[in-house]
Amino acid sequence: MSKKWLTAGAGLGIGAVLLLTSGFSALASTSGYDEYKTAWKNTKAESSLTAKVGVTVTDNGAKKLQATADVKLDQALHAGSVAATFGDGQEGH
Repeated sequence: MSKKWLTAGAGLGIGAVLLLTSGFSALASTSGYDEYKTAWKNTKAESSLTAKVGVTVTDNGAKKLQATADVKLDQALHAGSVAATFGDGQEGH
């Protein structure tokens, strides 16, 4: 049963993203593909990157796992760092 809801939710989410993307590209009078291509080129050209990631796993409303991470990468210095916390939903470790 939950697999059916997951599939339906994913389809609905993808449809909403496509609708918003096409709407914004129509306002900007450019194609969505051109915007995506430009953004991808700019992303590859960057020398540093910072990403914040958060994951929460729940079972019937009870938190079972909670994790967060801050990832920093610098190509020019060949350096990177990760600050991560993992927990059972009650306290971080």
